[in-house]
Amino acid sequence: MKRLFLFLSIIWIALQITGCKPEPYIIVEQSDFDFDEYGGKGVVSFKSNYYWEIKSNDAWITVTTTQGVASDDNEVEFSVVQNRTFGQREGSFSIYSDSKKLNHKITIHQSQNDTLLINHDTYTIPSEGGVIPVNVVSNIDFLVDIQCDWITRTKALSSNTLYFEVNANPDIYTTREAKIIIQSTSAQYVKEITVIQTQEDYFSISSHGFTLPTEGGSVEVDVVTNIDYQVYIPAEFTSWIKENTQSTKALKGYHHTFEISRNVDDSWREAYILFVGTSSAFRDSVIITQDQTNYLTLANSYFQLDSKEQTIDVSVNSNVPVSYSILGEARSWLSIVSPKAISATDYTFKVSHFEGSDTEVFRTGMVEFFNSEKAVSDTLTVVQTADGVYYVKLAAAGTLQNYFDVSEYNSVKKIIVSGEVRDNDIYFIRDNLINVELIDFSQLSNTSLPYGSFSNDGVGMEKLKRMVLPSRLNTINHYAFNNCINLSEVVFPETLVTIRQYTFSGCSSLKVVSLPSNVRTIDSYAFYNSGIVSINIPQNVSVISQSTFKGCLSLTSVVFDGSVRSIGTDAFNGSGLKSISIPSGVTIIGSNAFYDCKSLVSVSIPNSVYSIGGAAFAYCTALTSIEIPSAVTVIDNNLIRGCTSLTTFTIPAQITRIDYNALMDCSGMKVLICNATTPPQLVSDPFMGINKETCILKVPSESVDIYKATTQWQTFVNIEAK
Repeated sequence: MKRLFLFLSIIWIALQITGCKPEPYIIVEQSDFDFDEYGGKGVVSFKSNYYWEIKSNDAWITVTTTQGVASDDNEVEFSVVQNRTFGQREGSFSIYSDSKKLNHKITIHQSQNDTLLINHDTYTIPSEGGVIPVNVVSNIDFLVDIQCDWITRTKALSSNTLYFEVNANPDIYTTREAKIIIQSTSAQYVKEITVIQTQEDYFSISSHGFTLPTEGGSVEVDVVTNIDYQVYIPAEFTSWIKENTQSTKALKGYHHTFEISRNVDDSWREAYILFVGTSSAFRDSVIITQDQTNYLTLANSYFQLDSKEQTIDVSVNSNVPVSYSILGEARSWLSIVSPKAISATDYTFKVSHFEGSDTEVFRTGMVEFFNSEKAVSDTLTVVQTADGVYYVKLAAAGTLQNYFDVSEYNSVKKIIVSGEVRDNDIYFIRDNLINVELIDFSQLSNTSLPYGSFSNDGVGMEKLKRMVLPSRLNTINHYAFNNCINLSEVVFPETLVTIRQYTFSGCSSLKVVSLPSNVRTIDSYAFYNSGIVSINIPQNVSVISQSTFKGCLSLTSVVFDGSVRSIGTDAFNGSGLKSISIPSGVTIIGSNAFYDCKSLVSVSIPNSVYSIGGAAFAYCTALTSIEIPSAVTVIDNNLIRGCTSLTTFTIPAQITRIDYNALMDCSGMKVLICNATTPPQLVSDPFMGINKETCILKVPSESVDIYKATTQWQTFVNIEAK
């Protein structure tokens, strides 16, 4: 080929030289091309000595450049589209030159489109099984893969049809599914067939009936099914039956919860809940039966009676059988006379005479009517007052005076009031029922007593002896019992929190006070000049206020239960205390706190105290010992003035100043010990009244000469090392 090309080239040159027209030629490097079914692009390289053009003979071949000039480097690109037929094909395009006198044919060969087709890709078979015919169209070899053990291939009746036998479904209530894979031997072509074997409809319900109590509750219904269904509550029952939750679908437990509301009617009721198939005629139901609202009420559940023997009639309204029981100690004075049949609903009880006593002015009895099985009951309350007791159950606050005739005012000695009172009700008692000896407010709902409840302008109710406070009381206000000179007993409720100023001041007959543990505040002068003998300070009280127990000459014992932090001015001034142990945690003792406590023999002061006010222990003439805690740095004025029974007193080392008259008139002092190495500053003469010729002053050994040389300290004749 190369030699021919060289020869022709020489002839062409010779012709150009001689001026003759050369012989046309088309020289192509490659004239045949092969493509697979997907087609593609190719390039034809050729030489031509004349103008040229190209024409395609087949529509599936496209040439990008269709003409050109003479050149030894011609290149033409062409495209072959995908072969979508199932057979091989051949096509061509031609290169023409010299006005089509010369042409060269380019041949294109393209392989077939391999195919593997099936008529259906999904088959649904009933649970009893059957045969599946699958039409296969293919021009290639293929394989069949059955991906389960319940489908088998049977003999084909024709070359292009495959038959598959589907076994009966052993679990008729469950749909099952499998795949059949048909693919070419090269695995390039794959067809998938889905075989679905259907189920039989199944529906099972756990219970078809429920009985609920009056108060309602939850109903649990379990459903096992393989079909779609709906729950339907008829409209007439939706007011008292609500569905709460529902599960998802499968052949497994569906769980339904239905909330049943309380039955407020006095008769039984019944309802049904439907379960209805959405795509089938299936229908089932659950019956709900609910108990009635059982009731048992008394026509009159409260009787207020005087002290005489009498009978009472009780009517019971109920839709269930009734039993009764007289409770507790009431059995000794309350008895049944004529219990009737349930249809009669009438009972008669006998109430015996009640004489009472000074402290027992009323009694309360109870009778319970009940049906235990139905959990219904009502209680009869009988309140009987003792002889001579006025019992007033207020219908409205502020109306107490309406229950008394003026002619009765002076004859009332014992009074019980229940309900709720206003201030004017209490002032009515104070100003009009002047001979009252006992007041029982235990049945009142009031939480406070007003200012001057039973005392007016410093004059208390002279005859009042016993006071029972309201059961919910939390505050007793100022002057409530001021100067009630015969008040000897007060019954406090546990709810009491605050006792205001002068509440019990001047109550000279009040000997015993048992304060509840909830008390937090006892204001100044609360027990001033009262007759109390002993008292426990509740644990929540943090301050003993000014003059709280001042003048309580009979007060011999105080016990602190908790967290007192300070003792105020004059707190126990003039009281009858014999000893006092101030609790740890107290930091301040106010001035005159124990002034003139003539019976006080011993005092215990904790180290937590850092301040003791002036005259705190002045004129405690029986006091034989007192120790100043280490946190105190100043001995205040008149601190132990007039404590004539003190024979020895120690001034702590940290003391820097001793104020005027601090130890004045301690005439029994024999030994004065001062542990301060530097003599404390003396204001005026704090030791006036001490015999400085006989009282020995003991000081640190290294400080003896200093004390002897210090003004006022040097007035002690006997100064020696301790």
